[in-house]
Amino acid sequence: MSAVVEGFGGEIVAPGDEGYDVASRTVLVAGSPAYVLRPANVEDVRKAVAFAVESGLPLAVRGGGHSFAGLGTNDGGVVIDLGKLAGIEIIDKERHVVRIGGGATWGQVAAALAPHGLAISSGDTKSVGVGGLTLSGGMGWKVRKYGLALDQLVAVQLVTAAGDVVRAADDENPELFWAIRGGGGNLGIVTAFDFAAHPTTDIFFGKIAFPANEIAEVLQGWAEYQRTAPAELTSIASFANFHAVNTSPDGAVTASGSPT
Repeated sequence: MSAVVEGFGGEIVAPGDEGYDVASRTVLVAGSPAYVLRPANVEDVRKAVAFAVESGLPLAVRGGGHSFAGLGTNDGGVVIDLGKLAGIEIIDKERHVVRIGGGATWGQVAAALAPHGLAISSGDTKSVGVGGLTLSGGMGWKVRKYGLALDQLVAVQLVTAAGDVVRAADDENPELFWAIRGGGGNLGIVTAFDFAAHPTTDIFFGKIAFPANEIAEVLQGWAEYQRTAPAELTSIASFANFHAVNTSPDGAVTASGSPT
């Protein structure tokens, strides 16, 4: 299969191959791409992009595969799965700068940084990919103190549609760096992220549920408390409609807060 993409050193999965059903879908959406390409390095990413461009096939990029909208797959096209590019290393110990491969998940990041007493304010689900979350914002456990995941980003390496490998940061390609922070995957495939991590200790999580008839009072109290709450406390108010099996869905609505 490597002959499909000349010189490609990674893995290629096509319909009928073992593992295709898993490789071709995201968490909620089952796709049917012609090829799933799993590059082993940045040069493979360049070759995969060139193949998609030259063949005229639709292109999707898969990080953690957690896109509810199915953005990490397609029908009849090429999926570039970055899962093999999942390295994590501290490149500046004084500034706590961490380089993370474009295919890493936040669970892998947390496991790698915990022994060093470091963390990045990121998603609360370990299977979520670093790329998808960061490039579109990134709510995390410590968002009130450190901002979104993209606020902690200091540089990226990415492959453009033309196949160029470029670095973007405040001091290099600053307009590109500005655009990717919120612009998703529209401007290239990010193969590495450099983040400023933060010293951290244990993070505590809790949830409180209230009955529907207390929602107004709960929200007013929650909003008032948030005005003076410490920056270390991140909380979210959410609404859920619960009902017992085989009963009407018009059950009680609850509001919950998730302090960390």
